[in-house]
Amino acid sequence: MALETEVLRGGCAASIMPAMTRTCAISLALTLLNLAIFWPTLGYPFINMDDNIYVTENEYVIEGVSWRGLKTALVSTEIGHWHPLTWLSHMADVEFYGFNAGGHHATSVLLHMLNTLLLFLLLKAITGAERESAVAAALFAVHPLHVEPVVWVSSRKDVLSTFCFLLALHAYAHYARKPNVPRYLTVFLLFILGLAAKSMIIVFPFVLFLLDYWPLRRLHFEPGGTWRRRAAGLVLEKAPMLAVTVAVSILTMLAARTGEVLTSWESLPLGARIENAFVSYALYIWQAIIPMRLGNFYPHPGPNVAAWQWSGAALLLLAVTVVAVIYGRRCPYLPVGWLWFLGTLVPVIGIFHFGAHLRADRYTYLSMNGLLIMAVWGVSDLAQRLRWKKWTVAAVPAAALAGLLCVSLVQVRYWRDQSVLYEHTLAVTRDNAVVHNHLGLARAAEGRLDDAIAHWRASIRARPAYVDPYVNLGGLQSLMGRFDEAEATYAAALPMATASPELRTNMGNLYARTGRFDEAVPHYEAALEADPDNLLAHYNLGNALSSQGDVSGARAAYEAALRIDPNFEPAKKALAMHRSRDGY
Repeated sequence: MALETEVLRGGCAASIMPAMTRTCAISLALTLLNLAIFWPTLGYPFINMDDNIYVTENEYVIEGVSWRGLKTALVSTEIGHWHPLTWLSHMADVEFYGFNAGGHHATSVLLHMLNTLLLFLLLKAITGAERESAVAAALFAVHPLHVEPVVWVSSRKDVLSTFCFLLALHAYAHYARKPNVPRYLTVFLLFILGLAAKSMIIVFPFVLFLLDYWPLRRLHFEPGGTWRRRAAGLVLEKAPMLAVTVAVSILTMLAARTGEVLTSWESLPLGARIENAFVSYALYIWQAIIPMRLGNFYPHPGPNVAAWQWSGAALLLLAVTVVAVIYGRRCPYLPVGWLWFLGTLVPVIGIFHFGAHLRADRYTYLSMNGLLIMAVWGVSDLAQRLRWKKWTVAAVPAAALAGLLCVSLVQVRYWRDQSVLYEHTLAVTRDNAVVHNHLGLARAAEGRLDDAIAHWRASIRARPAYVDPYVNLGGLQSLMGRFDEAEATYAAALPMATASPELRTNMGNLYARTGRFDEAVPHYEAALEADPDNLLAHYNLGNALSSQGDVSGARAAYEAALRIDPNFEPAKKALAMHRSRDGY
């Protein structure tokens, strides 16, 4: 191919500088580029969106590295995910840094730097194109869509799983040169480790097929039947990994169902999911090219997608696919890059929908590489065909890098404070109930109670079926002594969330505070039916029963609380008081 010949010629011409020296120099430049963007994040705090679940309030993570935590990580499907390696990385951070958020950020930045270097070295090794590989890695390092997975501590799973993914691709390139069992097992083990960080990389075998076509060229579609036998051999070679992909996909679906984050088919039909998937693909492409109006949460629009939006997006995808196929033989990087982008997004594109978001910047962390391959190799190929001057060839990537760098520096700054981040996200999205809710929590923590109430009310208006703002608003109204308002808030949420342990516990607390213990008890019992390990519900139930004179029931509730946490002092004291009163 003309591109590859020219690249190799360029490599010979540039041999004045030894290859190893050039590689080290490029690696150093990529490292400094990462530090220029992400060094300030080492002084950033945690945020209240998921960082509490993953780190600051997670009962296993806060212990650091422990046998109890490790055993729990291996079987936990908390918040609808199975990712033991991710849990272990958070535990290790607590072990080393405690709750100094800067240390946790440093780990994510280090992983991003390593991923940048791994991408450069991988592309260089399998294509022989050092210049193009360096440009692609630099664009990967600075792209604003990658700010979220690097700066958000809760997105550790994305940078960690990509680290394992790229290591596995390196191992596969090594295996492809000389296949043998030890090399294959290395690939397989790294694939398993990546899955243990985030199940999104179930697409790994699919990417291997793409690399087999280009640039590894293990599969040629020449006339005759030999290519079919070769393709069958490659499929058989990857059969164990495909089997793991199926098994982990099933496990992920079960985990999502257990964590109650999987959207039902009744509330979001298949047709609407496909329409939203088209729109999401188009938006990812648009923001890869024009990375503006980026937020940390994009609310899902539901089944009401305008026909012109999804049909226009579908036509765009079809057009690019046709071009990639037509020029696929002459420019194999086009179908490989395009299918990399489409395929790696399949697990998170919304057909099997998780959570309340439409898309997320962090989902592009792995998939973006496909678009980078198309763009960088495409521009290089075009430059050679049109005989661009050297300064023009250098100016195009330099301008792209400079523009992306400036946008990323601004985007990183939004994460310096959670209130600033949420305000920016509200400015670039519409009807964002989730961000209004978290900004309300931030405002309450700052003591700006009226602002907190306003944001929770805005959250309820944007998404009336979202329970969290009702719980937060009612809790604050109760603390402020506005019991009638709190009761009205909870009553409005109850028909939509009869099994919500948080709502039921708060309702019980409200009635207990106003002396209505007979009304409090059923709510505590309902909370425990939904969540039998709800420590505070057990304890508060004991207090309510004690106030009604039900000593045996109170004692049983306190004992249940202590079975969950033997060191829970309020329950220990209450139980001791009852025993002393009864002459124990």
